[in-house]
Amino acid sequence: MSIDDVTVIITTSPTPSAPGTDLVAAVARSFRTHCPDLLACPVILVLDTYDTIGAWPRLKKGVVTADGAAQYNVYKQNVKQLVLSEYRRAREEESSDGGSASEPLVEFVGEAEYGFEGRGNPVGLHISRTADGLITFIEPSRRLGFGLAVRSALRIADTPYVWVQQHDWPLSADIPLRSILRAMDEDSPDRPVKYVCLPSTRMRSYATSNHVVKFPALRTLTAALKGDFAASDDGDSLPLTPLFFWHDKPHVASRAHYLERVFATRLAIQRGGFIEDLIGQRARDQMKQGSWARSFLFGYDSGVMTDVIASKNFQNFFDTTDTSPIVGAINSTFSGGAVFGALFGGVIMDRYGRRRTIGVGALICTVGALLQAAAWHLAMMLVGRITAGFAIGLLSMSVPVYQSECANPKIRGLIVGLAQQMIGVGFIVSTWVGYGSQQMPDSSQFQWRFPLAFQALPSALLCIGMLWLPESPRHLIATDRLEEGMRILRTLHFDGTNEDWIQAEFQEIKMTIDAEKAATAPGWLIMFRVPQWRKRLALGTFVQVFTQFTGINVIGYYQTVMYESLGFTGNTKLLVAGVYNCCGPIANLIFIVFIADRFGRRKSLICGVVAITLALICESAINSQNTNGDKHSLSIVGVAFLFCVTIFFSLSFGPVSWIYMAEIMPYQIRAKGCAFATGIGNWLVSTFWAQVSPIALKELGWKFYFLFVAWNLVITLPALVFYFRETKGLSLEEIDLMFGGSVDDPIESDLKKPAAAVETSAVHDERSVEMR
Repeated sequence: MSIDDVTVIITTSPTPSAPGTDLVAAVARSFRTHCPDLLACPVILVLDTYDTIGAWPRLKKGVVTADGAAQYNVYKQNVKQLVLSEYRRAREEESSDGGSASEPLVEFVGEAEYGFEGRGNPVGLHISRTADGLITFIEPSRRLGFGLAVRSALRIADTPYVWVQQHDWPLSADIPLRSILRAMDEDSPDRPVKYVCLPSTRMRSYATSNHVVKFPALRTLTAALKGDFAASDDGDSLPLTPLFFWHDKPHVASRAHYLERVFATRLAIQRGGFIEDLIGQRARDQMKQGSWARSFLFGYDSGVMTDVIASKNFQNFFDTTDTSPIVGAINSTFSGGAVFGALFGGVIMDRYGRRRTIGVGALICTVGALLQAAAWHLAMMLVGRITAGFAIGLLSMSVPVYQSECANPKIRGLIVGLAQQMIGVGFIVSTWVGYGSQQMPDSSQFQWRFPLAFQALPSALLCIGMLWLPESPRHLIATDRLEEGMRILRTLHFDGTNEDWIQAEFQEIKMTIDAEKAATAPGWLIMFRVPQWRKRLALGTFVQVFTQFTGINVIGYYQTVMYESLGFTGNTKLLVAGVYNCCGPIANLIFIVFIADRFGRRKSLICGVVAITLALICESAINSQNTNGDKHSLSIVGVAFLFCVTIFFSLSFGPVSWIYMAEIMPYQIRAKGCAFATGIGNWLVSTFWAQVSPIALKELGWKFYFLFVAWNLVITLPALVFYFRETKGLSLEEIDLMFGGSVDDPIESDLKKPAAAVETSAVHDERSVEMR
C-alpha cells in the first residue's frame, strides 16, 4: 500500500472570505507541514455553488448576495490557481522544469442525479483536469452540499482510498499516512477498519467516548497507531480516532466501502446536506420512548370509544344508542377535560419542569382509565372520561414542547412527527382490542370494560418510564441549573466530535432565554402584548383549529355511524374501522421519514387542506346518491374517500400541526403558548364537534360534510397561503429571529424589522459554516 493509492478530495463553497483564498491556503499549508505525502497524491477539488441570490446572505441555505456571487466566481479562479501551484510545487522543486502550473486544462462535462424528488433530478458537472490527470476540478451547475460533493468526487476517483477534506479544517498535527494505510489494508477479521477520522484539537476527546470504548477492535487499533503520532503542544498524545460511523471532519476511507455504505443510491442524502447530519447524529432512545408512550395514550384514549359505543352491552347498560346525546356527552366530556388539562399544563410546566408534568399526566390518565372501566352508572363514566381527558390534554401540550426542546433541528420534524405516528398506532390497537372484545356475547360487560381498562397499561408504563427520562436542557438552563443543562445537552446530542456545536448551542440557548427573561414579566397576558409573540400564538392556535376543521376527529369518533349510513353493519363496520385506522399511521410514517424535514411544514399543510377538501366533496357527492346505503358499489367508493381523508390528514395536519405549534413558540411563552393553543385550538373545538356531531349526522347526513368544506376553502387555505411561515430545518433560536425576535430586546423587536432578523440569521449561518 502506497500513497499512489490515495486521492485527495477537497470541497469548497461560498465563503465570507471570498474572493480571498485564506481557508484553502491554510489547508494546503497544513498538508505541507503535517503530511507532505498528500501533495504527491492525485487531487479532486469540488467547487460547490449557491442556489439563489438574495438581499441577505444565508450561506448554509445556499443564498448569496449579488456581490457575493460575483466574488465567488473570482474566488473559484483564485482557488484553482492556488491548488495548481501548491500541487505542482513539490514536483517542480525536484525536476526544476517549472511552469507546469500554467499548462492548459482538459475540459469536459458530466451529469449525475441526486435528491429525494423520486424522479430524475439532474445536476450538470463541468469537469476540468490537467493532462496527466493528477489535478481535477468539479464545478456543479446546482448546489450540492458537502455530502453530494464528496459523492461526485468519489465517482471520478480511481484509487482504492480517498482522503476527504473540507476547506475550513486544516490539519493540526503530523499525520502518518503510510501507517494508517497499512492498518486499513490488513485483512484481519477482527479489525475490519475501512474509515479513519483524522486527529484534530476539536475531537481529541473522541478516543475516550463510548463510541470507541464499546468497540474493542477500534480501541485496539487506536492504541496500536497512537505511537505513530507526535505529542501535542500540551504534552498529551493526539489519539487516532477510527470511527464506526461517518463524519464530515477530515478522514481517510476505502472508496468502495464509502460508496457501498453511504452512497449506495442517489437517494442516500439530499442536496445541501452533510453526511454527519444524516448518519452521524441520532435521536436518543430515552427521549423517543417517552414521546411514543404519550402519543399512544392519546390515540388509544381517543379511538377506544369508537368500538365501545358500538357495543350492544354498553348501549343496554347505559340505556342509550350510538347517535344519542348521551354518547355525544361521553365523547365531549373527554375533550372538555382535555381543554382544562392543557391549560393546567401551562401553569405547572414552567414551575415544575417538562419531565414532572408528563409524569403527572400519565398518573392521572391511569386513574381515569380505571374509573371508566369500573363505571356502574353514567356519572362515574363521565367523571372517568373527564379525568382521562384532563390527562391527555396535559400530555398533548407538554410532550411536543419536550420533544421540540430536546430534538436536533435537522430531525425535529421526525421526532415530533413520531408523536402522530404513535397516535395512529394507538387508534389501531384500540380498534382491534375493541373488535376482539365485541366477539364476546352481548350479555358480557367484557365487550366494553376491557378496552377501557386497557388504557391503564401504557399510562402506567409512561409514568414509570419518566423516572429515567432526562429533563429538557432548555428548561434547566432557564431555571439557572446550567451544569445540569449542559450535561443533558451532551447526553442528547454529543457524539464525541461535535464539542463546538454543543458549546455554541448552549450559549445560544442561554443568550436567548436571558434576553427574554430580562424583557418580559411572568403571566399569561404577556403572550398577547408582545406583537411578534401574539402572532406566533395565533398561528399555533389556528393550526390546531384548522386541524379540527378537517373533520378528522368527527370521522374518528363516529366512523361506525358513517359506515352504517353506507350500508355496513355488525362486524363488517368494525372491520372497516380497523382497516381505516391502519391507513393513517402508514401514511404518517412515510411523511415523517421522507417528507417532514425536506418538503417543509407550510407546503404540507397547503397540499393537505386541498386534498382533504376534495375528498370530502367527493364523499358528499357519493352519499347524496346513496342515501339508504343500498348501492353497494357507491358504498365502497364512499368508504374509500373516508380512507383518503385520513391518508391526506396523516400526510399533513396530523404530524405538522404538533410540530409547527411547538417550534414557533419562543421559550418564555412556550409552555403557556402551547397550553393555550392545545386547550383552545384543539380540545375546545374538539369538544364542540364531539357533542354536536351525532346530532348533525342524524339530522343532516351527508350535508354535514359541507360545513368542513366551506371552512377549509374560505378560511384555512387563504390563512395558510398568506400568513404561515416555513420553519423547516431551523433551530428554535433561528425561528425566533425569523419572526422578528432579537437577543437584545425581544419585545421591542417585531415584524417591522425583518432586516435585522435576516442579518442575524446570516451571521449565525456563517458561524455554522466555520464550525463545520
